[in-house]
This record gives sequence, structure tokens and C-alpha cells, in this order.
Amino acid sequence: MERAQQRLHVAEMPPRQRERLTLAQGSVLYHDPRLAGYDAAAVVEVIEHLDESRLVTFEQVVFARARPGVVLITTPTPTTTSSTTPWPPANSATSTTASSGPRRSLPGGPPA
Repeated sequence: MERAQQRLHVAEMPPRQRERLTLAQGSVLYHDPRLAGYDAAAVVEVIEHLDESRLVTFEQVVFARARPGVVLITTPTPTTTSSTTPWPPANSATSTTASSGPRRSLPGGPPA
């Protein structure tokens, strides 16, 4: 967390801005009450490392338990990943836009 604070220049932020910022580290596979109720959650280059069988758990932890107002999920481009498993899985609901690339809508989550 110290590295994140340094990279975000938290020490240089005005006091009011610093007071509004909370950095927390947790798991997307285990319920952590500290992560509930935030305005937004960023899941940065994580989801492609989850086994498909764990996606339902991810959905429950993020969308049903933590319930942030907005969830931002990023994945690396296909040319930079070494995964042999195609993403998204063939049985998922996907849509593609020119500006954002593939998007996956998890059951019960916000529409893609």
C-alpha cells in the first residue's frame, strides 16, 4: 500500500482530497466487509487470472456483497497475455465496441 500511496502522490494531495481517499487491498474471491459500499471498484488485470469456475464467486463478492456504485474491470490486450484459455469463455454473453473492446456481462451484474 505504501507504493500505491507514493505513486498516487497522496502526501502531496490537499488535506480535503486526502481525507476522501481510502486505499484498500483485498480479494475478489472472499467477502471483506471493509470493501462494502464504495462509490467505485477497480479490478485491474485480475479477472483473466480467475478460473472460470470461480467467476460466480467473483460476481457474488463484487456485485452482491461489496456493491460499489461502479465497477471498472480491465484486462490486458490479447497480444500481451500468455494465457492459453480464450477470454471470454465461449459460453459467456459478450459485446464489442470499437472504443472499449470486448465486454462481459456477469449474471446479476450491471448490463455490459
